[in-house]
Amino acid sequence: MQSAPRRIPKRDLVLLGGLFAVLLLIPIVLFVVVIPSSVPLTTLSIYAAEPYGEAARQTWAAFERQNPTYRADLRVGEVGALATQIERGVPVDVFIRAENGQLTLTIPASARQWAGAAAFIAFAQSDPKSALLGR
Repeated sequence: MQSAPRRIPKRDLVLLGGLFAVLLLIPIVLFVVVIPSSVPLTTLSIYAAEPYGEAARQTWAAFERQNPTYRADLRVGEVGALATQIERGVPVDVFIRAENGQLTLTIPASARQWAGAAAFIAFAQSDPKSALLGR
């Protein structure tokens, strides 16, 4: 004689469903919370001569929105003082100044983050809303 199939109590089904949901959520939480915070940030040292400080800040903010793994150490000052620091070997990744009446963004020899500096300069030159280029 065959016995009737055993029914699983509703309470056990709810517990089993909850356990399954928790097990599914663990990898999602790890992916959303833990993994992004473990991505190393790259800090670019940017020197901007007056009067380009505010435009550099605005352009950096737009760049950072598209490139969240970058941070900026932005220093604004008189062009001669900034150039002297660079000549003395202070590591600077991007130098923003006017040269012969023309705005220039350069990567000094002391740069540590060449790829990031090049990415920022390319962004500043190609972004249709670049504050640095008066757009």
